Amino acid sequence: MEYLITDKYALRAGYYPQYFTCGLGIDFYSFTIDYAADFSKIDIINRLRLTYRWKFVKSYELIKESENALNKQMIDLKNAEKV
Repeated sequence: MEYLITDKYALRAGYYPQYFTCGLGIDFYSFTIDYAADFSKIDIINRLRLTYRWKFVKSYELIKESENALNKQMIDLKNAEKV
């Protein structure tokens, strides 16, 4: 199971035969950091992953541009409603 918080943070939990696993993830810009711990009968296994997405940088810039354009459009719409 995974629970996403604002599409930036993730809390995870799972069950494999004989043991549980849980973890968390943080997503920022084009990086993702994931941590997981497996609780088996013998020991705790820790896992850490760092991911870099090459194409995400351009996508992030496009998202910011579209948000700015939308904000400008909303301001223009409010001014038009006043008139």
